[in-house]
Amino acid sequence: MKVRRVRWDGFRVPLSRPFETAHGSLTHREGLLVRITTDAGLVGLGEISPLPAFGGSTLADARAVLARWAPSLIGADVEAIDGWLTGPEASEPGTVAARGGLDVAIHDALARRRGVSVAALLGGVPASRATAPSRGGAACPARRWSAGRCERRAGSTRRSLLPSPPSL
Repeated sequence: MKVRRVRWDGFRVPLSRPFETAHGSLTHREGLLVRITTDAGLVGLGEISPLPAFGGSTLADARAVLARWAPSLIGADVEAIDGWLTGPEASEPGTVAARGGLDVAIHDALARRRGVSVAALLGGVPASRATAPSRGGAACPARRWSAGRCERRAGSTRRSLLPSPPSL
């Protein structure tokens, strides 16, 4: 399976309330949604959202790396991910964020090809059995995603982590 196209779109999402840390306050998240389309017609999705305040690169840095790498990915074998996501540029700003987003997009395409979740592809716990702790460390009420909203399921003590992104 070969990469046919690499595309990305920017996003900016306001937070419902500011996220306060010792590094400052965030009122929104911005990043890039990466789409890798294969010659089999499968689309893998990844996200690049660096946090400059935490010592990371900027979104502009990551976008520049992605724009430079994208042409060389066309025609690459998706199964050979490790070979083309490594290189001497690891210290260049934006490289880690771009590599992370591409890595997720590629694994998403591979998982779709096999008809499994990314978690299952990587040998993890199936999403229907995973739990996520709340801020206090206890299991959160279960939630499900529908029409872009997170809704609580009555009577549940688990959070459902869905394996499939919304269709585009």
